[in-house]
Order: sequence, then C-alpha cells, then structure tokens
Amino acid sequence: MQKISKAPILFVISSLAVLLDQLTKLIFVEKLPSLVLCNAGVGFGLSPGRFDSILLSSSVLFLVFGALLYFWKQNKKQGPILPLALVMGAALSNLLDRVFRGCVIDYIDLKVWPSFNLADVLITFGLVWTVYALFSRTDS
Repeated sequence: MQKISKAPILFVISSLAVLLDQLTKLIFVEKLPSLVLCNAGVGFGLSPGRFDSILLSSSVLFLVFGALLYFWKQNKKQGPILPLALVMGAALSNLLDRVFRGCVIDYIDLKVWPSFNLADVLITFGLVWTVYALFSRTDS
C-alpha cells in the first residue's frame, strides 16, 4: 500500500481553516457590521496592546507548529497531527487579523462569555481533539 504524504493534507487543513475564518469575518464586516467587535487583546480581551498581542499570538503559533513537527516525526499513526493543523490554521488566521487589522474580528457574542469567532471555535475543537487523541492512544 502506498503511503500518502501528510504535508499536502496538513496544508489543506490549515489553509481551509484560514480561508473559512477570513471569509466569515469578511461577511460579518461587510454585511453585519453592527455585530462585529474588534478584540485588541490576546484572548478573551486580556492584555490589550497590539505589539503584545502579535508577539504572544506568534509565540503560540510557533509552539503549535513545534508540537506539530514533533508529533509528525514521532507518530506511527495520525494521532494529533490533523487537529494541530486545524489549530495552526485558525491561530494563523487570528494572527493575520492582528497584523493587518490591528485587532481580531469577533462576531459571536453570547453575552455570558467573551466574544469569539470561527477561528476560536476551531482552536478549541482542535485542542480538545488533540488532548483526546493523546490520552486515548494505544500503541500496537
């Protein structure tokens, strides 16, 4: 059986996360601007400041990329590689917002939780999936 290279799959997953998140943000900014919030903080509106936010976001992105490379080399199975690619793409999308817009565009506001966006949902989902994959893994 021919082994499929992981690189194109990881690139597609990360790219789709960026594309979908940026597209939803564009739709909200253009069509529903009254629902758009500009989050200048790192996460949950904490630590306002553009430079701090970009620096911390970049650091997190590099940590996720490092974990992705580690698991890519260590894994005999898929393991957490796919969810980490999802996290990396979503984190990159939020970082692009910080760099080019000066803040992250949030448009989901439940009033009982800080506002968020699709990238935040994908990051949360990807991290939960990663933890699940790490703890449910059986070596055979």
